[in-house]
Amino acid sequence: VSSAWHAGFSINVNEVQARCPSVARLQRALQERLAHRVNVNMYLSPPSSTGFDCHYDVHDVFILQIGGRKRWRVFPPLIELPLDSQPGAGGDMPDPTIEGTLGPGDLLYLPRGWCHEASSLGAPSLHLTVGVNVRRWVDLAQKALTALAVEDVRFRRALPPGYLAAGADALEPLLRGLLDALAKRPLAEPALEALAADLVATTSPRVDGRFGRAQGRVEAGSVLERLVPCRVVRKEGHVTFLFPGGSMPVPARWTAALRHVAASERFVVSNLPGLSLTVQRRLVERLVEAHVLRVRTPRGTRGGRS
Repeated sequence: VSSAWHAGFSINVNEVQARCPSVARLQRALQERLAHRVNVNMYLSPPSSTGFDCHYDVHDVFILQIGGRKRWRVFPPLIELPLDSQPGAGGDMPDPTIEGTLGPGDLLYLPRGWCHEASSLGAPSLHLTVGVNVRRWVDLAQKALTALAVEDVRFRRALPPGYLAAGADALEPLLRGLLDALAKRPLAEPALEALAADLVATTSPRVDGRFGRAQGRVEAGSVLERLVPCRVVRKEGHVTFLFPGGSMPVPARWTAALRHVAASERFVVSNLPGLSLTVQRRLVERLVEAHVLRVRTPRGTRGGRS
């Protein structure tokens, strides 16, 4: 690594949120607020070096300069809002739209598709790249189609033998008939549920220790703080509680209580609906161990908040 660094190569650390608690908090906060998948990479460049040739990304990017200085040149997009299947290099570019230098504490936003290149100046440069992988209308449509296929066996059948030789003209009316079913079914709700589950699965789990314990006894008045986003998923009669880094099957009678957890930043144990105090406490203890919740203070305790 040292020889490559001195030869002018940058050091790249991907998914910094999996290694650094403060970056993980930033990633979780952004992802929960934006409802789009967020990933953070780190780049350490030697003095007077260029890490990548001119290129564009298929996701939105925020550059957070931490140390040193870096000169950026940003060019208009070659493809408007490119898909994942349309990555590419800049090639011959016109004059840059933006040209400037970032120093510590500066931020630069690069929309997807905008070509860019950067060079460090006379000292090492350290920056974070916060990538926002947006969910698009095409992603929502794909989730809707998949949800429909779960209910309608026609979408799950195999294409006929020799379908390539049959050609598009033979398949077009059959495909149109299937797509007509999309206009007759509610689509948004199952598609949004699928996207929400994907979002929870890609959120950084807590990285400041894997084994949580409730400090003291969990009481009816204990105040709980939710640490990460979570989701209740009902599928084919089964209920699963999803959270970053894991999931747990749960009894159906816990559904209302877990939805209360997912919708609340803070809540009191006794407010979990539909459960006895014994079950409320058992549920809370499991979620504390999973780093979904943290016990604050019981109601009435000095300094506590409800």
